[in-house]
This record gives sequence, structure tokens and C-alpha cells, in this order.
Amino acid sequence: MRGALPALAALLVLAACPGETASDPLDPELVSELSGTQGSAEGSGYAGSWRMSATQHECDCPSVEFDGDPIDLCILADLGAFSNLELEIGQVDGYLGATLPSDIVLTGPVEANGAFTLAGVRNLSTAAGTLQAIIRIDGSFPDLDNAEGDAAQRFVGEFATEAVDCRWQGELSAERS
Repeated sequence: MRGALPALAALLVLAACPGETASDPLDPELVSELSGTQGSAEGSGYAGSWRMSATQHECDCPSVEFDGDPIDLCILADLGAFSNLELEIGQVDGYLGATLPSDIVLTGPVEANGAFTLAGVRNLSTAAGTLQAIIRIDGSFPDLDNAEGDAAQRFVGEFATEAVDCRWQGELSAERS
């Protein structure tokens, strides 16, 4: 599944009309739309408790200084920090939902063949700045007890008076616990 996000980006480029540019897979509007989409799956076979692990492959987020302390945004973005995380996944037919730490809720379609997309946009604005986290996971359930996929996250906005538009990419695996 490692190549799903780059393959999706390539597909979007090929599908664009002549003279138009392709959509960014982490565009906030696209991610919001995906999060409300329903797939073709039936039932609730993927619902339950899962243990997730993630591995970072790339991150171009900067380090910024806030109140005299350096903060590496790649560490904040790293879904790998959630390794061996217990999470609940809910399914109602072709609609899937998962709650990550800090009450991050991702939703999206699950297809009859087990392919899924979980997506969400989260407002992370604080005294440190106005920041959005745009999160997308494209993956599959090879069976009812395992999941794998590519994960991506984009931070957009301002943090510690610096403009931010950066990305974290990696892969994840999960097993029913």
C-alpha cells in the first residue's frame, strides 16, 4: 500500500481536464468531501478495537521557536508517535469512522473489496497561531483482522508567527485487538 498516495496523485493528474491542474490529495475541500463519502461495503465487519502502528517516510515541516523553545513540527505531525495505539473503528455499511488521540475523528468510505479512505480536517488554532491539520489515510483491509495503508498529514496556517504549509507522509498498519 506504500504507493497508494503517490498513485492517487498521479491518477488525479491524468484525470484533470486539459488546461486545468489536478487537485491536491490534501486539499482541505477535497478531504472534507471525502470524509462524508460513503462506499459500497455492507454491514459492520470492520468495526471494533484496533491497535495501530505508523512509520514516517517523509516530513518537510519546519522547526519553529515558541516562547524561546524550539518546536519541531515533524514531531507534532508524526503519526508514528501513536504506535501501538488502541483505537475504535466504527462502520455502518460503506461509511467508516475512527477516533485518534486528541479527539481527532476521521471518516470516509469503505468499499466492498476492503479499500477505504479516512479523512478529516482539524482546527489546531491556539495562542501559538491559527493552524489546520488535514489528515488522509488511503488503505485496505486485506481481511477482517488487519488493515494497511498510506497516511498523510498537512499543516496549513501560522504557528509562532511563521507561515506554515508542510506535509508528513508515512504508512500504517493495524490489527484487531
